Amino acid sequence: MIREKKKWLEWITFPNCDELLLGFKKVYLQSSCKKFIPFYIRVPFSTLIIDLSASEEQLLSSYKPVARYEIRRGVKDGLEVWYDQDVHSVIELFKLTAKAKGLNQLDEAIFLSKPAFIVSHISRPGTGELAAHFYLLDTARRRVLLYYNCSAYRKFEKASLRSLCGRANRYLFHSDFLYFKEKGFTTYDFGGYNPSSSDPSLRPVNKFKETLGGEVEQQFNYYPLWYWLFRKIRQKWTAG
Repeated sequence: MIREKKKWLEWITFPNCDELLLGFKKVYLQSSCKKFIPFYIRVPFSTLIIDLSASEEQLLSSYKPVARYEIRRGVKDGLEVWYDQDVHSVIELFKLTAKAKGLNQLDEAIFLSKPAFIVSHISRPGTGELAAHFYLLDTARRRVLLYYNCSAYRKFEKASLRSLCGRANRYLFHSDFLYFKEKGFTTYDFGGYNPSSSDPSLRPVNKFKETLGGEVEQQFNYYPLWYWLFRKIRQKWTAG
């Protein structure tokens, strides 16, 4: 279970059934348990799960051919992968996505409430950083959650460099699976998967995730009724 304390609420990710309790200041995210909680709104949520107990050969065989090809190419591309807790590259790369999609940019304050986390990076000498992933870690239950997936794709105009970014991102995911497997984690959660979404910007994201295998898992988010209503009002206000 991952606990994240914010100003007014506590966000709890991956709670078990017995941990879903009445609490007007608690938001429960991505629980595999379907339960009635008084004064809470339950919202279905789907995600893709990678079983990290599988061998590297089994992982590779579960990928689509395009992913296996690009991972092999990644070796020839001379890509470099490393892991740390430096969030600056995530912030900088996310600026490209935020600008293109009209999203709020990230800043360091957003990460202050995050519990155990790690950042993976990938670069090519002479080209620079190509992608970065930010993960929340449930160390007790050996589960890892993808929180931000940032790419330098929009930084480049040349098709060859954009293709390189795509290959690098898949290569980084594969490297991440092996890294977390080695660290003793057993479950990798992509943090969401919705192939039926009407949002056209999510279609390529879901297609990308599909190339890396995994099993669809039904989960549920639980919001206090007052907070759920507040979110709905704010969304309508913003859309208007």
